[in-house]
Amino acid sequence: MKRRLPYAQGGEAEVNRWELPTMTKTAAAERSKSKISLAPPTATEIEIIQKQAWQEGFDQGYEDGLSKGHVKGLDSGQEVINSLSRTLDALSKPAQLFNDHVMEELVAVIRAVARQLVRREIRQDPGQLIAVIREAVNTLPFSSQQIQIRLHPEDSVIVREALALDSKAPIWELIEDPVLNRGDVRLVGDASQVDGRLETRLNTLISGMLGGIRQADEVVSEESQSSVIVKDNGYEQNPPE
Repeated sequence: MKRRLPYAQGGEAEVNRWELPTMTKTAAAERSKSKISLAPPTATEIEIIQKQAWQEGFDQGYEDGLSKGHVKGLDSGQEVINSLSRTLDALSKPAQLFNDHVMEELVAVIRAVARQLVRREIRQDPGQLIAVIREAVNTLPFSSQQIQIRLHPEDSVIVREALALDSKAPIWELIEDPVLNRGDVRLVGDASQVDGRLETRLNTLISGMLGGIRQADEVVSEESQSSVIVKDNGYEQNPPE
């Protein structure tokens, strides 16, 4: 059964003819697009790509090299510092050994000269030794009694002769002690004793000269019989043996 199209008012309806699209043209256009997209880069594009790749590689290499170079530079600098430190230590040790050796020799010379001077002073002026004895006696506690003064036999003779000439001289009990050297004085009391040996006094003087003097007091206790170091005069005070 055929179907008729109605007439439009005022005239006939416009009818357009539909035609099948041409497939050959569409395929040709697609092939043309493919050819355009697959076209090789130009020389300018290749140059730009090469420059970009080179710059990126340079930047990355620079950063890596800078980091490695910084670490290597620090290691090298530390190695140089350590080497210099070892060299300076090696140079300073002989100087220190030399100073220590010279100091020991100087102390030995001072001791030898001091001994000779003391012996000569004692022979020429026995009052020097008596002054030493007085100073040592003054370091004893006031409660000390029955004090014995021990001297070298030759010094004991000189002191006795000097005291005999002085009517106001104190009465001391002088004991000849051959173990002591010339110039040594040792006081022994009932509660303590004083080491006034020449070597002890020299040690105090030398320590003061070298800036290493140590001044300390230790109170003598009759109960504990503790030892006492009497400062400033070079005498060492200990409990009696």
